[in-house]
Amino acid sequence: MACRRIVAAKHRAVAQLLLAGQSGYRALRQCGYSHYSARNFSLVLRHSWPLRQAIMEEQERRREYLVPRPVRKRRDRYARRPVARSVQMFCTPDFQNSTTNAGPRYYEEQSRKARAIAEGRARVPMRCSVCRGQLEGKDRWCPNCMRIEVC
Repeated sequence: MACRRIVAAKHRAVAQLLLAGQSGYRALRQCGYSHYSARNFSLVLRHSWPLRQAIMEEQERRREYLVPRPVRKRRDRYARRPVARSVQMFCTPDFQNSTTNAGPRYYEEQSRKARAIAEGRARVPMRCSVCRGQLEGKDRWCPNCMRIEVC
């Protein structure tokens, strides 16, 4: 199923407010998004082709791009880093020519898998061969049947 390929005035207004310096939450709320949608800007951006397209067009028109700021030692509650990072990840020409949201979804799935591998977690949760319970630890111990699974 293809996504809707019409950039409405609402999406253009969000893009203009973002590039004017407002937070993602405030930009979405002023343009008519609900409180619950506006709280998770990157989810809205990932699932809305028109919003991504409007942000790309506005950045090209202004020749001004959102760049993630460096990480600060003290957590800044109103930092625009997450918004800029989401825009940088999902508003790329790679996703512009697609007719679905499959590109951003695939990218997000792959980045989750890469984070899990970097943290040392197993790619697929291991299961006990006897009780099918989840194995724990590096020795593959099953807490349900109290045995160690041997490879």
